[in-house]
Amino acid sequence: MTMTMSMKGEGVRRRAPALAVVSLATWSLAACSPGSEDEGADENSGEAIGFEVPDFNPGADEVSGTVWHVAVAGDDAAGDGSEASPWASVSRALEAVAPGDGVAIHVGTYSERVAITVSGEAERYISIYAAGDGEVVFDGAGVDLDEGEVGQWVRGLVHVHDAGYVRISGLRIIHSSDNAIAASLAHHVVIEGCETYDSVSSGLGIWSSSDITAEDNAIELACNDGGQECISVAGSSLRVALVGNEVFNGGPGSQGGEGIDIKGGGETSTAESGLPQGPREVYVVGNRVHDINRGCLYADAWDADVGPVVFANNEVYDCDGAGMAAAGESGGHLHDVVFANNLVYRSLDRPEGFGSSGVVFAYNWGSATATLSRIAAVHNTFYNMRWACGRLDADALVADATAQLVFEDNLCVNADGPVFASDDNDNEDLALTSFDRLGHNLLWFIDPEDATGYYAGEVFVGPDSVVADPAFLGALAGTLDAESFQLGASSPAAGAGVTAAEAPALDFAGVTRADPPSIGAFEAQ
Repeated sequence: MTMTMSMKGEGVRRRAPALAVVSLATWSLAACSPGSEDEGADENSGEAIGFEVPDFNPGADEVSGTVWHVAVAGDDAAGDGSEASPWASVSRALEAVAPGDGVAIHVGTYSERVAITVSGEAERYISIYAAGDGEVVFDGAGVDLDEGEVGQWVRGLVHVHDAGYVRISGLRIIHSSDNAIAASLAHHVVIEGCETYDSVSSGLGIWSSSDITAEDNAIELACNDGGQECISVAGSSLRVALVGNEVFNGGPGSQGGEGIDIKGGGETSTAESGLPQGPREVYVVGNRVHDINRGCLYADAWDADVGPVVFANNEVYDCDGAGMAAAGESGGHLHDVVFANNLVYRSLDRPEGFGSSGVVFAYNWGSATATLSRIAAVHNTFYNMRWACGRLDADALVADATAQLVFEDNLCVNADGPVFASDDNDNEDLALTSFDRLGHNLLWFIDPEDATGYYAGEVFVGPDSVVADPAFLGALAGTLDAESFQLGASSPAAGAGVTAAEAPALDFAGVTRADPPSIGAFEAQ
């Protein structure tokens, strides 16, 4: 079953943009097929990455049992949990819930940690949701997150730990001294329509958990000023869908703070490769990530085995760092990662110069070289990257002629810099050796006078590429949005891509790809 953008359920408030979540064609790179618990680490399975976003939590939005009520004016001692006589805390309600029950939290501001350690059952989820009109706010100012000892390495103001079949919907969580929302050693959890604001660490942290759906959440001012990332998926997490979320206005970025990071670290099991088992079967689809003081979308193996991961149909802009990146900061193995149909524009100009590319392979941030296998960036649109649209940090990459890296069918309109670059010209041979396909891209410059000398040689553009103005249909002055980058039928990008069998079946807007397809995130119309 394909998950849709609008899971139903009382208490869901939609703040994140309704970006299209599309069913994408199977990519042709050899990889493991998501779908079973023991798959994901075998890189030689010969099957293909599936782009469809599965519904990991069918029936999560149904409340079939008792609805328990919580209100600011309630009483934990004298109340009975009914609407007429509510309790004062969610903690009290969680003492009473059974599979299929709901906890309806009425309008107001609550000062408590919600530690969820009880489980529902398949299609009989425990639902914790905002009831009625108005905001339900959990304010972490002054709340001790050590109380109850729930979550040793990550602590959330709202936290699901060692429990499953739980739905959290429509809550606003502010001023947490660690994570705003966290799931650790959890399974079958839905987090939807929630807002987080001003968390010292992640707005949402998912650690060594499985079958997690985070949809239509708004994550603002996360990592202020702590470690981790605005949304972190880490440990041995399995089958995670991040869909239609908005991540924005990140913290200062001095200790952490990337937008969305799928990363090794904190694992609880070992992969077949012998490395610690990192996240696998992760879908990052239809999110909007912007105004972040570090990179926006990141897959980092760290010292673990991480993959497959899909980043598709995301809108990324105003990031003080790379729009997208693939790495292994501490010598791990990142494999079977696809960046497809993403729109990345207006990256900021970091003083170091290297961070402002559209997509970077093998960031050299860590203490050891990374192994990357089957990493593909296809059908993305990059605008005003301040440096290259694609970049290989060759010093951080284990030289491997079988790496099967792909940079193809990407549309690049830059203020400066090439379509693709290594960290220095001495590594151009490594770039060509590591990339199975590096071509069919389009390059143009915001000021064509800047183009002189930047598109000579296959390492910068690749074979069968186009150097021409893509003739975007939208206005590129003033406020930019996704519609600014759509293409007309007369665009030189139209029909200039590879065959449809190697392209996502639908574009950023959900339009069927032509055969041959257009270069970039949008199919020409």
